[in-house]
Amino acid sequence: MEWTTVYISSVTNAMRGKALLERQGFTVHMQRSSHAKETDGCGYSLLVRGEVQPIMTLLNKAGIRVLRTEHGGVRR
Repeated sequence: MEWTTVYISSVTNAMRGKALLERQGFTVHMQRSSHAKETDGCGYSLLVRGEVQPIMTLLNKAGIRVLRTEHGGVRR
């Protein structure tokens, strides 16, 4: 299964998103984004292993603003 980097608007929402996704059984790592853009707010992202659509659905329903995603991320 592939990793997806999910860029979140704030560190608080990244923490909320991590907890939410972990409760749903996803493997999640929160990180300071080294490839953050100026429009990425605080520059935090979640590295999530799993299908993208359920991840996005859960975050959207929880009111967690996703700025963008990148597929094929690698966990180091």
